[in-house]
Amino acid sequence: MPFIKADISVKLSRDQKRDLYKALGEHITCFAGKSEHGLMTEICDECFMSHGGEAHPAIACFQVKLFGKQEDECFLNFTKKVCRTCEDLLAIPAEHVYIVYEYAPAWGNNYENS
Repeated sequence: MPFIKADISVKLSRDQKRDLYKALGEHITCFAGKSEHGLMTEICDECFMSHGGEAHPAIACFQVKLFGKQEDECFLNFTKKVCRTCEDLLAIPAEHVYIVYEYAPAWGNNYENS
């Protein structure tokens, strides 16, 4: 089960949140064995965010947690798709989009661990 947390500095409309969620569901398929069906997503808008000591009016940070190893190409493809989505959907330039990838050694759900 992948998990994506999106911190976005701008206010998003309900439609933008829905469209971002759908896009992330499509993009997660860049990773082997991952699908929208298993994706958990948290979208937080209007976050105060800064980079390099300066607040930016339009910036985004995505935390992507995955169970299981993936090929480097998968990460690059996902990065490109998320940057394009942020530019097209949220008007956030790619140079202000940051993605942190993490591996989870196990997932817990329904009284069990994977």
